[in-house]
Amino acid sequence: MHIGERAFEFSPITSIAIPESVVWIRESAFECSSLESLDIAESLAEISPMTFSGCTSLKSIKIPDFVFRIGKSAFEDCKSLLSIDIPDGVTEIDENAFLGCSSLTSIKIPEGVEKISGYTFMSCESLSSVSIPKSVKSIGDCAFYCCTSLTSIDLPDNVRIGKDAFKGTPLEERFSAESYVQEPDDELSFLDEFEWTILDNTLAIKKYKGNSQNVVIPEIFGGIIVTKICDFAFSFCTSLTSVDIPKSVIEIGECAFAGCKALSSITIPDNVTKIGREAFLECTSLASISLPDSMERIGDWAFQGCKSLVSITIPSGVTEISNQLFWGCGSLSSITIPDSVTKIGDRAFKDCTSLTSVTLPETKLEMGIGVFEGTPLKDSFR
Repeated sequence: MHIGERAFEFSPITSIAIPESVVWIRESAFECSSLESLDIAESLAEISPMTFSGCTSLKSIKIPDFVFRIGKSAFEDCKSLLSIDIPDGVTEIDENAFLGCSSLTSIKIPEGVEKISGYTFMSCESLSSVSIPKSVKSIGDCAFYCCTSLTSIDLPDNVRIGKDAFKGTPLEERFSAESYVQEPDDELSFLDEFEWTILDNTLAIKKYKGNSQNVVIPEIFGGIIVTKICDFAFSFCTSLTSVDIPKSVIEIGECAFAGCKALSSITIPDNVTKIGREAFLECTSLASISLPDSMERIGDWAFQGCKSLVSITIPSGVTEISNQLFWGCGSLSSITIPDSVTKIGDRAFKDCTSLTSVTLPETKLEMGIGVFEGTPLKDSFR
């Protein structure tokens, strides 16, 4: 169960208890200025962007222990918020999360958080001290801008500090020293490397514009989660050798990595359910690939011509081996087809010249044309 976007916007309620059955609260769900107290069930894993933004009467809140992310502007302008306990499980605090919480006097950042994003505590005028753990590697632009009462803060060694991070605070002069490294602009870097689009309030990577050998796709940008790699996004990036796909991605589009001849290995995140047709077509250096149990659909020709691919495990959620799926995978020597599969498409393993062992389901199986044509097994499955 979830609470929808703007569900309680402008509601006159002063308190609410959220039951265990709720696992997700959508963006801007509680933009209501009269809300004073809130009891959140432990089932929640994320505080979505702008969830409590503008709750100007909210004085305190306990974040559930299993929450790992506090989204963009989640508590922005909660002007009555005096204190907040951030649980140890939180690893991400997005930009503007506590911007304008003018009554907030102190806060402890949990171990595990690596970055304090831009504008996170901007204009928290009552904030006098902050405890920042050793795990934090960077502090974004204007993170503590105009925290006029901030007189005490301990920073880890070699932390990167963004532009104007402490401007308008008693600590401004102390942290303008050359000993602190300027924080690079992550958003500009993202814009330089990727074209993107918004789909259903999530972000999709349309095209990679860089030329790096090793690429890390961000899980979140501008407070929006990356959920899809679009058709042709990395196609024919011939210098690409590895790519880190975030756990937030649920779909990989058609020809997404087609022709990436130097790509040698890739791990598909646990939440991906669909790989589009020709997604890894002619990735001739791809020796291994790990597919998650969540996988339901692998499109036609997805791994055709991956001549270095030695082994692959088909997840138990897949019901069909698509047409020409492994055509020309000359190094593939064995494969196990799970019981969930009811059909193997035309020429699925054509010209897999090293394929000597295949385990098929015991259940009824529909076989297409020339499934094992050009393999040592061709006579066994006529």
